[in-house]
Amino acid sequence: MLVLRQILFLAFLLVTPSSLFGEAQCPGNVLPVRYHSLGRSQIAIEVVLNHKGPYEFMVDTGSQMTVIEPSLAAELELQPAGTVQVISGLRSAPGMLVSPDLIEAGSNAVHLSRAVVQSLAQFQSLYPELRGILGEDFLMGFDILLDRGKRILCLDSSTDMRREVRGERISMVHWNGTKDETQTAHPIIIPARLTNDPGRAMHLRLDSGASTPILYANRVEQEPWSDRLRTHRGSVAGGSTMYFKALAPQDIEIGKHVMNDITFVAPVRTSQDVTVATEDGLLPTSLFKRVFISYRGDYVVLEPR
Repeated sequence: MLVLRQILFLAFLLVTPSSLFGEAQCPGNVLPVRYHSLGRSQIAIEVVLNHKGPYEFMVDTGSQMTVIEPSLAAELELQPAGTVQVISGLRSAPGMLVSPDLIEAGSNAVHLSRAVVQSLAQFQSLYPELRGILGEDFLMGFDILLDRGKRILCLDSSTDMRREVRGERISMVHWNGTKDETQTAHPIIIPARLTNDPGRAMHLRLDSGASTPILYANRVEQEPWSDRLRTHRGSVAGGSTMYFKALAPQDIEIGKHVMNDITFVAPVRTSQDVTVATEDGLLPTSLFKRVFISYRGDYVVLEPR
């Protein structure tokens, strides 16, 4: 009888759902996608392209287009379909368009008509396995929950997760003041106020691909070589190098949330800068424990750390 009980117990272990043992779950019974961290800020997941892979891709809500690095594009035999000018941060770089067709992340699949082929050498020097960036053209078809406490990414093509996520809904800000009803991805820009400039509403892009809070409006006037000891070197997609200076820590107010002593950096002005008139800077999602983004609902829900 004891042997029989042991056999039955082992069988129970084999068929019991993994949730019984504490595996992280998404709201609304949405299947989670496990991610791993790239440094302290960015995250990466495994994706399948045209039924091949998986390949490691960074998840970037700040990139309007999905990026594939050149060697992977060659491996998948993706043919050129034109060129495009890609803005990353405050720099613009050319990229080749390709048509990857099918991109899958976990149980989610998107037929993507185009992506950009661009060097990711500045990221691959730190993360050699990285093969691309999963941009908003993929993500915009879902409600997204990035949960750093559980280390999961939730992608929901229905409204199940939206009904269960609680918290203040912060409306997105749009370029022309109205919601874009086309299929084009729009940046996730939210209103904020800073203690150093409390009288003006700031518009910040919520960016999972950014590692540091950035303010464009407070640009430093001198070239980096004139004050090199107090500047910091950074990189953006496409291989461009930029220089930044740290600003004094300040508080930031987003809806009902107040986050204290946030250190923004400001880019040092150069002749290659791109003017970004629609936003005042970048806000990394790594500042928050949980971030819920509803593209179709046109709002975000934030839970600070």
